[in-house]
Amino acid sequence: MHADADVVLTGGEVHTLGESDETYDAVAVRDGRIARLDSDYEAQFSVGVETDVIDLDGRVVLPGFVDVDAAVGGDGTRRSLRAAARRATERGVTTVHDRVEGKTAAMYRELSADGTLPLRVAFDYGYEALNAAETLGTRTGHGSDQAWTGALAVPAVGDGEGKITPAVRRDVLRRADEAGLRIAARATDSASVASLLDEYERTSADPGAARHRVVGVEAVAPDVATRLAETGVVTVVPPGSRALGTLLDAGARVAFGDGGSGDDGEDGGENGSDDGGENERRTGKGVYDPLAAVDAAVERGVETTAALRAATGGGAYAGGDEERFGTLTVGGAADFVVLERSPWAADSIVDIDVEMTIVDGAVVHGAH
Repeated sequence: MHADADVVLTGGEVHTLGESDETYDAVAVRDGRIARLDSDYEAQFSVGVETDVIDLDGRVVLPGFVDVDAAVGGDGTRRSLRAAARRATERGVTTVHDRVEGKTAAMYRELSADGTLPLRVAFDYGYEALNAAETLGTRTGHGSDQAWTGALAVPAVGDGEGKITPAVRRDVLRRADEAGLRIAARATDSASVASLLDEYERTSADPGAARHRVVGVEAVAPDVATRLAETGVVTVVPPGSRALGTLLDAGARVAFGDGGSGDDGEDGGENGSDDGGENERRTGKGVYDPLAAVDAAVERGVETTAALRAATGGGAYAGGDEERFGTLTVGGAADFVVLERSPWAADSIVDIDVEMTIVDGAVVHGAH
């Protein structure tokens, strides 16, 4: 006998996006977790009098998308931050690693506490916060299941008006690793990625196990991609990156993230409008657009499943969260995106509509 589910999604095409990408008709949710993945027939035995049954009508269910290099934005108020987070869920994003300061992190925690934060968020603090983190004992993973400390974001050498010298970055990386903070350091080209890998290997006993990241990689040589695969350091690429195919061919761990390119608050205007225009979908204001990123990757010859895994499980792995979300597994978090049609069959993936986003078993975008 099966205990009644809180929610059952039935009549669809449910992709786990695990190693074998198993496909099911239905998924049942109980207490925010996946209770079963099964056929429509078997799933009906999880339906009780209070179960919310969602008829997918042939739509596609995937794990929720993860943005590993977000800049959610807003104008510094709880209202604008909540609206920007909601906009992320409209793109099917269920988790963001957001670059924050202390005030923004506090607002996120307040929204989480009062039940109005619609997604999960890992706080990526700027390297300037390292002194405070060392003093307070802040470590990666501190927080709740919905809002927690993620990584220390370190700019590329030469950024910050030249303040980030190789010596400064080396010191920051060493101290962050010793403090138990995951590192998300920026490097865009092959030579700078190789240099950063040298520093990771000098400052960390196992940079791959620590899930340290190289963020913003646009291009990489095959030998450097192989080094990334061998060390296990996660590579975060922006949509359309020329590096993606090379990295995947080398077996490197890859996730998507774009750092945003503008305010995603409620004020509208050029940088915050919600007109659904093609340019906004492709540039990804505030959070990147996962389907646009997958579309761009497929256009570059990447297989659809591999691109979708970078947008889901790749992001979860980058944050050390692959046991919680990123693929659909029994016992895992019920974080889903429902697409109006299959990305494997679509002529243009970027034109697929996100019809529903579910976080922790609750519908946070769309209706049924």
